[in-house]
Amino acid sequence: MTTAGIEIADTPPEEADAVANPKADGCWPPTKLQRALYADTFGVQLIEAVRETAERADSIRGFYDVLEEHEVEALGGAYAGLCVDVAKGRSDAAYELIRTTRQLGGQTSHDIRTRFDDLLAADASVFAASEVTPTVAISMAEFADVRRDQREDVLALVRAYARGCRVVLVAGPIERTFLWQKHREQLPASVKEDCNPRLGESASPVAVREQVAEARDALQPDSKPVQILRAIASESSETATYNALAGEMAVNRGTIRNHVTQRLVPNELVDRFDHLNTAHVSLTHIGQAFLDALDSDVGVQSRFEGCVKDAGQAVTDSRDDPRTHTWAPPQAEGGGGSADRHRLADRHVVSTMARWQHAAAANAAPKQGVGLVDHDIGEKEDRGEPHWSYDSDADRLVVGGEYTNPLSFWVCVARALASPLTFRHVLPPERLDGETGGEASEEFADLLHDHRGILRSTRCLGYLSGEATDGEAYISELQDAEEHLCELTRRWKHGEFECSAAEYRGIVTREALGLAGTMVHLLDLCGVDVVREARVPNLPTFDAKDEETLCRTLAVGASIQSRYGQFAAYRQLFEDREEKRERSFSPKVDAADPVGELIGSFVIVGPGVSGLADGLESALERPADLHEDAPEFSVHVPIQAEPRRRDYARTARALCSIKDLSVTRAAVSVLQAFAGSPYDVAAALHSLAPEEKALGRDIRVSECRFALATLSADRIVPEATPSESMLLHTLFTADEPLSPTEIEARGGPSTRSIRRIRNDPDYGFKALDIIQSTEDGRLRLAVAFNTDKERGVTRLPWWASHDDSPDPDTSHIQNVLAGDSPPDELTHPAAQEPQFARLRRANATLRESWYDLRENGWLQRLRALAGVSGEQDPPPTTATFGGATPQASLGGAAMGVAD
Repeated sequence: MTTAGIEIADTPPEEADAVANPKADGCWPPTKLQRALYADTFGVQLIEAVRETAERADSIRGFYDVLEEHEVEALGGAYAGLCVDVAKGRSDAAYELIRTTRQLGGQTSHDIRTRFDDLLAADASVFAASEVTPTVAISMAEFADVRRDQREDVLALVRAYARGCRVVLVAGPIERTFLWQKHREQLPASVKEDCNPRLGESASPVAVREQVAEARDALQPDSKPVQILRAIASESSETATYNALAGEMAVNRGTIRNHVTQRLVPNELVDRFDHLNTAHVSLTHIGQAFLDALDSDVGVQSRFEGCVKDAGQAVTDSRDDPRTHTWAPPQAEGGGGSADRHRLADRHVVSTMARWQHAAAANAAPKQGVGLVDHDIGEKEDRGEPHWSYDSDADRLVVGGEYTNPLSFWVCVARALASPLTFRHVLPPERLDGETGGEASEEFADLLHDHRGILRSTRCLGYLSGEATDGEAYISELQDAEEHLCELTRRWKHGEFECSAAEYRGIVTREALGLAGTMVHLLDLCGVDVVREARVPNLPTFDAKDEETLCRTLAVGASIQSRYGQFAAYRQLFEDREEKRERSFSPKVDAADPVGELIGSFVIVGPGVSGLADGLESALERPADLHEDAPEFSVHVPIQAEPRRRDYARTARALCSIKDLSVTRAAVSVLQAFAGSPYDVAAALHSLAPEEKALGRDIRVSECRFALATLSADRIVPEATPSESMLLHTLFTADEPLSPTEIEARGGPSTRSIRRIRNDPDYGFKALDIIQSTEDGRLRLAVAFNTDKERGVTRLPWWASHDDSPDPDTSHIQNVLAGDSPPDELTHPAAQEPQFARLRRANATLRESWYDLRENGWLQRLRALAGVSGEQDPPPTTATFGGATPQASLGGAAMGVAD
């Protein structure tokens, strides 16, 4: 069994999980040294340590407690949160944890500037909490040439890792002597004595046993000198100053000095030396053996935290290990995952979305409409977990959940909307009272304070009791409503209802829809844009009835969350309870503008969701039956069956803004041409480091290439064949042309598949220069490498030029791609000139393969790369519900299309 601690050795152990050679790699700064450790399989060990520790915790809260106990405090506690995400099995959590770990000590990809202290309180503390004990080898060659402050930081990092790792310092006689002379105050006893050039016979096992026996005869186990010795041993370097010991033991400095000089030094249990004009006391190898002997005999359970060992000689640590637990997280129903996907609503924590996820959802939805995004989004570890995100600059709130049935989805949405996060960051009491938030909030505050009846009668705001006369009181009512909703779900879970299951399910769903509707109207009144995201990862398993139920519940929710002017559309159009209608004001419909609107947007994301477009349109046309006195207005809801170029551009712009970059037309073209969806674009650009020098500069094509390479192969042109996606992905990850054999060796398609792809005229890779061949048969993408040579070059296929004045052959191909029919044959004599050979080949490829390219999706990809896909973007269809005249509906439909 590998034991944590520090060793000195002449060569790195063969079983090392991580090896760093700072002299050769130039990585003596601690941040670079830590990154060097993660060059190989050390990240796998970290993930294993997280999962092993979580399995022994009694709950997720218990896991948090273990991490806190072992001082996993990096990033203000956010690092522990990443560990919990890994333990829960969240998608990409392992990758995010390793990447964040490698960025500690500098600027992270989340725009957080970290400190050296974060480096010490992150992965090293995780290993200390776990029973996974990796072996780390660090060469100390030329350590003496490093600055003193940097050497001290390196040794601090070594000591931190030694709490949970076996750290082997590879050092020759010169380096050992230097460590003993200059840094023995920072090293544990076993290492110091291994480095001590004066140590001779006193290190022999016989001599050590004899000296330990003499010390045991002279000192009682519970005596003050032994207590001081244990305090010294508890330090990670097994070294302490007199002042530090005096403070810890609550005695004066003179008492410490007397016990050290009169009892501990004569028995060779400690060394005394001066460092920076301050007296230090350091545990010796005999002192360590003395404490081991005491612990073996009398079971004392207080030892230094880092279990240190002599080279090749294990040291027994008999401490009670706080890392030992017996709980393993429950398995999700249906196998897979480590958390319960079926818990009660009040046990689902509202999670915050990452900024890139917020950007993807916010920009994939058409304004006041419904966007459908075909994207293979994974299941949540906790299917009932609502998610939430707020962009204060745009004043836009994104909420949502995973759709499995109407009840669970609307409970997620309602709880996210009415969560404490909303009332803390979006709608604090002062905004509802008109003190912040601008004119919209001032108008709402006036109604809340003096005209609550108007709010109930027009917008149908619920939970407005007579006591809710200000923002704080109304928030309290809404929070009570959210708690009541959770109580209803608890009763549902335990069968604590008297009606039928179907009836009670309807009660809970209506309660959730009511709370969600109130919150959406409230946010709208205060000027906040709202996006609702429905994740449907299991849509391929839905039957026709499941799809119909999904479309209908979304239609009902959308109608409740719509308005005509300041009037809730559902109450005016569909309310079948006459007493409710009588208590409501009726709108005066403007014959010139009898069109209402959906509040905010919906985005539905999942594999194959574009196939829901027709069913959703039908459901929205009639979410409920019009009552006989319904006013003559209608609500038009645009439905966008697939993302448009504008959506890719807005998503790229949002992510570039986060990175202090500016988006370009060429960048949007590359991203749209190869990424599977705007969600993929957001995930890819999220991988870029923030710009720190030329803030606001244009993003480079080479950076888009790097970003796309971080996606999995199945997210590169996902409608292509697997071999094509693998080929493109492998070429994206390369920084030089590759031979077919090298492509296969890197996990790409076989050489046979590559030949088939290149020879298939339908895809036109060769003729259209998406994949280019070198003279020796190597392949590369016609997108700039992220290398010094090409980093600043906007390299794209010749016909994808984004110059304001493209040459004639470029213009010809772009015009062809912007059209809806194949090109004519080039018969003009001038086109037969040698300089137009590439134009003839490209034109012939498009002419011969046009319909095949359109059928397999490649034509739209080519249009995207040429920057002309927007001209072929289909307009959204418009679903219309309500009682407007057909003429008015046509006008509204036109308005929806214009959006």
